Amino acid sequence: MSIPPNTISRLVSVIIPVHNRLEYLPQAIESALGQSYPQVEVIVVDDGSPKDPAPVVARFDSRVRLVRKTNGGLASARNFGIANALGEYLNFLDDDDFLEPTALEDLRDAMRAYPSATWAAGRYDYVDPSGVPLRRPPRAAYQSGNVYQPMIHHNLMGAPSVVLALSQVVRQLSAFDESPQFHMAEDYDLWLRLARVSPLAVTQRKVSNYRVHGQQFTQSQREKFIGAVLAVLQKQRAIAPPGHDEDFCRAIAQVQLSFGDFLYLGGDAMRARAQWQLAAAGGVLSARGLRWRRGKSRLPSPVLRVLRTTRKCLRI
Repeated sequence: MSIPPNTISRLVSVIIPVHNRLEYLPQAIESALGQSYPQVEVIVVDDGSPKDPAPVVARFDSRVRLVRKTNGGLASARNFGIANALGEYLNFLDDDDFLEPTALEDLRDAMRAYPSATWAAGRYDYVDPSGVPLRRPPRAAYQSGNVYQPMIHHNLMGAPSVVLALSQVVRQLSAFDESPQFHMAEDYDLWLRLARVSPLAVTQRKVSNYRVHGQQFTQSQREKFIGAVLAVLQKQRAIAPPGHDEDFCRAIAQVQLSFGDFLYLGGDAMRARAQWQLAAAGGVLSARGLRWRRGKSRLPSPVLRVLRTTRKCLRI
Protein backbone atom coordinates (compact mmCIF):
# COMPACT_ATOMS: atom_id res chain seq x y z
CA MET A 1 0.00 0.00 0.00
CA SER A 2 1.27 3.46 -0.92
CA ILE A 3 0.27 6.41 1.28
CA PRO A 4 1.04 10.01 0.28
CA PRO A 5 3.67 11.45 2.68
CA ASN A 6 1.48 14.44 3.58
CA THR A 7 -1.23 12.17 5.02
CA ILE A 8 1.01 9.98 7.21
CA SER A 9 0.98 12.61 9.96
CA ARG A 10 -2.78 12.14 10.22
CA LEU A 11 -2.89 8.41 9.56
CA VAL A 12 -4.25 5.92 12.13
CA SER A 13 -2.87 2.39 11.95
CA VAL A 14 -5.35 -0.18 13.27
CA ILE A 15 -3.46 -3.34 14.23
CA ILE A 16 -5.42 -6.63 14.28
CA PRO A 17 -3.50 -9.75 15.39
CA VAL A 18 -5.02 -13.08 14.43
CA HIS A 19 -4.16 -16.64 15.32
CA ASN A 20 -6.39 -19.46 14.14
CA ARG A 21 -9.70 -17.59 14.64
CA LEU A 22 -11.16 -16.17 11.45
CA GLU A 23 -14.92 -16.12 12.01
CA TYR A 24 -15.01 -12.64 13.53
CA LEU A 25 -12.14 -11.11 11.54
CA PRO A 26 -14.27 -9.70 8.68
CA GLN A 27 -16.37 -7.62 11.08
CA ALA A 28 -13.24 -6.32 12.84
CA ILE A 29 -11.73 -5.23 9.50
CA GLU A 30 -15.02 -3.74 8.27
CA SER A 31 -15.37 -1.71 11.47
CA ALA A 32 -11.88 -0.24 10.97
CA LEU A 33 -12.42 0.56 7.29
CA GLY A 34 -15.87 2.02 7.95
CA GLN A 35 -14.63 4.82 10.19
CA SER A 36 -15.88 8.38 9.84
CA TYR A 37 -12.21 9.34 10.24
CA PRO A 38 -10.80 9.14 6.71
CA GLN A 39 -7.07 8.35 7.12
CA VAL A 40 -6.95 4.71 8.22
CA GLU A 41 -4.73 1.76 7.41
CA VAL A 42 -5.48 -1.73 8.72
CA ILE A 43 -2.66 -4.15 9.47
CA VAL A 44 -3.70 -7.77 10.00
CA VAL A 45 -0.88 -9.67 11.71
CA ASP A 46 -0.89 -13.39 11.03
CA ASP A 47 0.76 -14.75 14.18
CA GLY A 48 1.77 -18.09 12.66
CA SER A 49 -1.84 -19.18 12.32
CA PRO A 50 -2.58 -22.66 10.90
CA LYS A 51 -5.73 -21.13 9.39
CA ASP A 52 -4.59 -18.74 6.67
CA PRO A 53 -6.24 -15.29 7.02
CA ALA A 54 -5.22 -14.30 3.47
CA PRO A 55 -8.59 -15.23 1.86
CA VAL A 56 -10.38 -13.02 4.40
CA VAL A 57 -8.01 -10.09 3.88
CA ALA A 58 -8.27 -10.46 0.10
CA ARG A 59 -11.94 -9.41 0.25
CA PHE A 60 -10.94 -5.88 1.21
CA ASP A 61 -9.23 -2.98 -0.52
CA SER A 62 -5.58 -1.95 -0.47
CA ARG A 63 -5.95 -0.16 2.87
CA VAL A 64 -5.71 -3.60 4.50
CA ARG A 65 -2.25 -5.15 4.68
CA LEU A 66 -1.48 -8.70 5.78
CA VAL A 67 1.88 -9.23 7.46
CA ARG A 68 3.09 -12.61 8.67
CA LYS A 69 5.34 -13.85 11.46
CA THR A 70 6.07 -17.04 13.35
CA ASN A 71 3.84 -17.63 16.33
CA GLY A 72 4.97 -15.62 19.34
CA GLY A 73 1.83 -14.59 21.18
CA LEU A 74 -0.32 -11.47 21.32
CA ALA A 75 2.33 -9.02 22.53
CA SER A 76 4.75 -10.17 19.84
CA ALA A 77 2.05 -9.90 17.14
CA ARG A 78 1.08 -6.38 18.20
CA ASN A 79 4.74 -5.32 18.24
CA PHE A 80 5.20 -6.74 14.74
CA GLY A 81 2.19 -4.69 13.64
CA ILE A 82 3.71 -1.57 15.23
CA ALA A 83 6.98 -2.20 13.38
CA ASN A 84 5.03 -2.26 10.10
CA ALA A 85 2.70 0.65 10.89
CA LEU A 86 2.97 3.88 8.91
CA GLY A 87 0.55 5.95 10.97
CA GLU A 88 1.14 8.65 13.52
CA TYR A 89 -1.48 7.01 15.74
CA LEU A 90 -2.04 3.38 16.75
CA ASN A 91 -5.18 1.47 17.67
CA PHE A 92 -5.10 -2.15 18.87
CA LEU A 93 -8.18 -4.08 17.76
CA ASP A 94 -8.60 -7.74 18.67
CA ASP A 95 -9.89 -9.96 15.86
CA ASP A 96 -13.11 -10.77 17.74
CA ASP A 97 -14.01 -7.16 18.67
CA PHE A 98 -15.23 -4.28 16.49
CA LEU A 99 -15.11 -0.49 16.56
CA GLU A 100 -17.96 1.98 16.55
CA PRO A 101 -18.18 3.97 13.27
CA THR A 102 -16.96 7.22 14.87
CA ALA A 103 -14.43 5.64 17.25
CA LEU A 104 -11.19 7.00 15.79
CA GLU A 105 -12.68 10.44 15.16
CA ASP A 106 -13.96 10.63 18.74
CA LEU A 107 -10.58 9.59 20.13
CA ARG A 108 -8.69 12.06 17.92
CA ASP A 109 -11.11 14.82 19.00
CA ALA A 110 -10.42 13.97 22.65
CA MET A 111 -6.68 14.36 22.06
CA ARG A 112 -7.18 17.69 20.28
CA ALA A 113 -9.17 18.92 23.28
CA TYR A 114 -6.35 17.87 25.63
CA PRO A 115 -3.15 18.77 23.72
CA SER A 116 -0.69 17.50 26.33
CA ALA A 117 -2.10 13.96 26.13
CA THR A 118 -0.29 11.44 23.95
CA TRP A 119 -3.05 8.85 24.20
CA ALA A 120 -6.84 8.71 24.44
CA ALA A 121 -9.48 6.21 25.53
CA GLY A 122 -13.25 5.78 25.44
CA ARG A 123 -15.96 3.35 26.54
CA TYR A 124 -16.94 -0.08 25.30
CA ASP A 125 -19.92 -2.39 25.60
CA TYR A 126 -20.05 -6.16 25.90
CA VAL A 127 -21.71 -7.98 23.00
CA ASP A 128 -22.68 -11.61 22.43
CA PRO A 129 -21.16 -13.82 19.67
CA SER A 130 -23.60 -12.30 17.17
CA GLY A 131 -22.61 -8.75 18.11
CA VAL A 132 -25.82 -8.01 20.05
CA PRO A 133 -25.22 -5.84 23.16
CA LEU A 134 -25.37 -7.69 26.50
CA ARG A 135 -27.03 -6.28 29.57
CA ARG A 136 -24.07 -5.72 31.82
CA PRO A 137 -23.42 -2.88 34.25
CA PRO A 138 -21.38 -0.08 32.64
CA ARG A 139 -17.75 0.17 33.63
CA ALA A 140 -16.81 2.99 35.97
CA ALA A 141 -16.27 6.29 34.13
CA TYR A 142 -12.87 7.96 34.14
CA GLN A 143 -11.87 11.50 33.27
CA SER A 144 -9.14 13.21 31.25
CA GLY A 145 -5.94 13.97 33.13
CA ASN A 146 -3.43 12.08 35.24
CA VAL A 147 -4.79 8.53 35.63
CA TYR A 148 -1.61 6.88 36.90
CA GLN A 149 -2.79 6.36 40.47
CA PRO A 150 -6.25 4.93 39.61
CA MET A 151 -4.64 2.77 36.92
CA ILE A 152 -2.48 1.12 39.58
CA HIS A 153 -5.64 -0.16 41.24
CA HIS A 154 -7.59 -1.06 38.11
CA ASN A 155 -7.09 -1.37 34.36
CA LEU A 156 -9.41 1.47 33.39
CA MET A 157 -9.28 0.64 29.69
CA GLY A 158 -10.42 -2.97 29.85
CA ALA A 159 -10.49 -3.61 26.10
CA PRO A 160 -7.33 -2.57 24.19
CA SER A 161 -9.42 -1.33 21.26
CA VAL A 162 -10.65 1.70 23.25
CA VAL A 163 -7.14 3.23 23.14
CA LEU A 164 -5.60 5.53 20.54
CA ALA A 165 -1.93 6.36 21.13
CA LEU A 166 0.82 8.28 19.40
CA SER A 167 3.02 5.71 17.69
CA GLN A 168 6.20 7.62 18.52
CA VAL A 169 5.49 7.46 22.26
CA VAL A 170 4.51 3.77 22.14
CA ARG A 171 7.79 3.01 20.38
CA GLN A 172 9.78 5.09 22.86
CA LEU A 173 8.26 3.00 25.65
CA SER A 174 9.31 -0.23 23.85
CA ALA A 175 5.66 -1.10 23.10
CA PHE A 176 4.32 -4.36 24.55
CA ASP A 177 6.47 -6.43 26.89
CA GLU A 178 6.77 -9.91 25.35
CA SER A 179 8.01 -11.60 28.55
CA PRO A 180 5.94 -14.77 29.21
CA GLN A 181 4.97 -13.79 32.76
CA PHE A 182 2.97 -10.82 31.43
CA HIS A 183 1.01 -12.81 28.83
CA MET A 184 -2.70 -11.84 29.00
CA ALA A 185 -1.91 -8.58 30.83
CA GLU A 186 0.65 -7.00 28.49
CA ASP A 187 -1.82 -4.25 27.57
CA TYR A 188 -2.22 -3.27 31.24
CA ASP A 189 1.56 -3.03 31.50
CA LEU A 190 1.73 -0.64 28.53
CA TRP A 191 -1.17 1.50 29.79
CA LEU A 192 0.60 1.92 33.13
CA ARG A 193 3.76 3.04 31.35
CA LEU A 194 1.79 5.49 29.20
CA ALA A 195 -0.03 6.82 32.28
CA ARG A 196 3.31 7.37 34.00
CA VAL A 197 4.60 9.67 31.24
CA SER A 198 1.45 11.34 29.90
CA PRO A 199 -2.04 12.46 30.88
CA LEU A 200 -4.94 10.64 29.23
CA ALA A 201 -7.54 12.28 26.99
CA VAL A 202 -10.98 10.74 27.50
CA THR A 203 -14.12 10.63 25.41
CA GLN A 204 -17.23 9.45 27.24
CA ARG A 205 -18.59 8.08 23.98
CA LYS A 206 -18.68 4.37 23.25
CA VAL A 207 -15.87 3.53 20.83
CA SER A 208 -15.69 -0.26 20.80
CA ASN A 209 -17.49 -3.55 21.37
CA TYR A 210 -15.98 -6.43 23.34
CA ARG A 211 -17.32 -9.79 22.19
CA VAL A 212 -18.05 -12.44 24.82
CA HIS A 213 -17.90 -15.98 23.43
CA GLY A 214 -16.91 -19.53 24.27
CA GLN A 215 -13.34 -19.30 22.99
CA GLN A 216 -12.24 -16.99 25.80
CA PHE A 217 -11.12 -17.58 29.39
CA THR A 218 -11.14 -21.10 30.73
CA GLN A 219 -10.52 -21.73 34.43
CA SER A 220 -6.80 -22.25 33.87
CA GLN A 221 -6.55 -19.18 31.62
CA ARG A 222 -8.23 -17.03 34.23
CA GLU A 223 -5.69 -18.18 36.79
CA LYS A 224 -2.87 -17.28 34.36
CA PHE A 225 -4.46 -13.88 33.79
CA ILE A 226 -4.56 -13.11 37.51
CA GLY A 227 -0.95 -14.22 37.81
CA ALA A 228 -0.02 -11.93 34.91
CA VAL A 229 -1.72 -8.95 36.56
CA LEU A 230 0.28 -9.61 39.72
CA ALA A 231 3.48 -9.82 37.67
CA VAL A 232 2.69 -6.49 35.98
CA LEU A 233 2.03 -4.76 39.30
CA GLN A 234 5.23 -6.12 40.80
CA LYS A 235 7.23 -5.00 37.76
CA GLN A 236 5.67 -1.53 37.75
CA ARG A 237 6.14 -1.11 41.49
CA ALA A 238 9.90 -1.45 41.01
CA ILE A 239 10.02 1.39 38.46
CA ALA A 240 7.27 3.64 39.84
CA PRO A 241 7.91 7.32 40.68
CA PRO A 242 8.30 8.08 44.42
CA GLY A 243 5.13 8.23 46.44
CA HIS A 244 3.25 5.29 44.93
CA ASP A 245 4.58 2.34 46.93
CA GLU A 246 1.49 2.18 49.16
CA ASP A 247 -0.78 2.22 46.10
CA PHE A 248 1.07 -0.73 44.60
CA CYS A 249 1.12 -2.58 47.91
CA ARG A 250 -2.66 -2.29 48.28
CA ALA A 251 -3.32 -3.06 44.61
CA ILE A 252 -1.21 -6.22 44.81
CA ALA A 253 -2.93 -7.26 48.04
CA GLN A 254 -6.36 -6.70 46.47
CA VAL A 255 -5.48 -8.96 43.54
CA GLN A 256 -4.20 -11.57 46.02
CA LEU A 257 -7.52 -11.38 47.85
CA SER A 258 -9.47 -11.88 44.63
CA PHE A 259 -7.07 -14.65 43.60
CA GLY A 260 -7.66 -16.42 46.91
CA ASP A 261 -11.43 -16.23 46.47
CA PHE A 262 -11.07 -17.54 42.90
CA LEU A 263 -8.91 -20.48 44.04
CA TYR A 264 -11.27 -21.30 46.90
CA LEU A 265 -14.35 -21.35 44.69
CA GLY A 266 -12.38 -23.55 42.29
CA GLY A 267 -11.74 -26.08 45.07
CA ASP A 268 -8.09 -25.25 45.86
CA ALA A 269 -8.47 -24.26 49.52
CA MET A 270 -4.80 -24.65 50.45
CA ARG A 271 -3.55 -22.17 47.85
CA ALA A 272 -6.49 -19.90 48.59
CA ARG A 273 -5.47 -19.63 52.23
CA ALA A 274 -1.94 -18.66 51.19
CA GLN A 275 -3.27 -15.83 49.01
CA TRP A 276 -5.62 -14.61 51.75
CA GLN A 277 -2.67 -14.50 54.14
CA LEU A 278 -0.78 -12.27 51.70
CA ALA A 279 -3.85 -10.06 51.27
CA ALA A 280 -4.12 -9.65 55.03
CA ALA A 281 -0.44 -8.72 55.22
CA GLY A 282 -1.09 -6.11 52.52
CA GLY A 283 -3.84 -4.52 54.58
CA VAL A 284 -6.91 -5.25 52.43
CA LEU A 285 -8.26 -8.09 54.59
CA SER A 286 -8.90 -7.71 58.29
CA ALA A 287 -7.88 -10.32 60.83
CA ARG A 288 -11.56 -11.16 61.31
CA GLY A 289 -12.06 -11.49 57.54
CA LEU A 290 -9.05 -13.75 57.29
CA ARG A 291 -10.32 -16.01 60.09
CA TRP A 292 -13.77 -16.12 58.47
CA ARG A 293 -12.38 -17.20 55.10
CA ARG A 294 -9.92 -19.68 56.53
CA GLY A 295 -12.68 -21.22 58.66
CA LYS A 296 -15.04 -21.62 55.72
CA SER A 297 -12.29 -23.11 53.60
CA ARG A 298 -11.97 -25.98 56.09
CA LEU A 299 -15.64 -26.92 56.09
CA PRO A 300 -16.45 -30.29 54.44
CA SER A 301 -17.73 -30.06 50.87
CA PRO A 302 -21.26 -31.35 51.74
CA VAL A 303 -21.64 -28.57 54.32
CA LEU A 304 -20.53 -25.97 51.79
CA ARG A 305 -23.05 -27.28 49.25
CA VAL A 306 -25.82 -26.90 51.81
CA LEU A 307 -24.71 -23.35 52.60
CA ARG A 308 -24.62 -22.44 48.93
CA THR A 309 -28.07 -23.94 48.38
CA THR A 310 -29.71 -22.24 51.32
CA ARG A 311 -28.13 -18.85 50.68
CA LYS A 312 -28.23 -19.20 46.84
CA CYS A 313 -24.78 -17.71 46.54
CA LEU A 314 -21.97 -18.00 49.06
CA ARG A 315 -20.32 -14.61 49.55
CA ILE A 316 -16.96 -14.85 51.28
